[in-house]
Amino acid sequence: DTLLVAAFEDDAQLSNSGSAHVHVLQAGVWQYQQMLVPFDEGAGDHFGFSIDLAADTALISAWGKDSHTGSAYLFRRDAGAWTQDQRMTACDAAIDDELGTSVAFEEGTALLGAPNDDDTLSESGSVAVFAISLGNFERYGFGDGSATACPCSNASLALYAQGCANSTGRGGKLSVAGSDSAGADDFRMVACNLIAGNPGLLYSGPNRINAGAGIVFGNGLRLDGGSIDRHGVRVPNADGRASWGPGIGGMSGWTAGNTVHFQVWYRDPFHGTCVDVFNLTNAVSVLFQA
Repeated sequence: DTLLVAAFEDDAQLSNSGSAHVHVLQAGVWQYQQMLVPFDEGAGDHFGFSIDLAADTALISAWGKDSHTGSAYLFRRDAGAWTQDQRMTACDAAIDDELGTSVAFEEGTALLGAPNDDDTLSESGSVAVFAISLGNFERYGFGDGSATACPCSNASLALYAQGCANSTGRGGKLSVAGSDSAGADDFRMVACNLIAGNPGLLYSGPNRINAGAGIVFGNGLRLDGGSIDRHGVRVPNADGRASWGPGIGGMSGWTAGNTVHFQVWYRDPFHGTCVDVFNLTNAVSVLFQA
């Protein structure tokens, strides 16, 4: 009973910024409901080039975003109104990858095609897999200048939602998958752009440092404080990825109403211009429900 119509060359907001339009079936007649545009829309984004819709969730691509780096946006409908829930960007985002040229999602997993990704061979392409999170999550403390300045001019690329840049040239990126249910305890913390073969530690605290802007610590920003819980050390794989959970909260005793802030500390002994041998990702906060 819901139809999503895209206009990826729509100039109503900005040149070729794009838009998507929701129609609902009422008494056998299609009625216009709402226009969807992302918060950070830009000229040439081509928002709406590829879409997937299921019930009250819509996945909408913008392959032209950030000089054709590309991204996708998740919108959710509540009480008849659609709002933007999250923006998806690849860990190894690069100009001209065109992530989001094709999109699909089902049962909490989203697939985003990037036909020009050249990590393996020139424009050989790839598909990025995302676990869609459901709940009261927030990512913050990015190393792109939106928080405290990174300590040794090692800012990460703007809008990629990473920590301060490490020896790979990217910043460690922490994301969350699963739900915010304290009872289910099914959420996972997933980090990428870490240093292969060098350990990373997931920790959490009840407070944000400097209102979430953080303070300089090593080659990055420490964002979480208070009584710290440590949730284990992982050694990233060859792609610099590591994960924690599910079952993180069981020993910590979190209950509905608790807000907990997570971050990953990781070793980086190879940075050419920074003095210290460790860095940190961005942070993720979770407001737990029952």
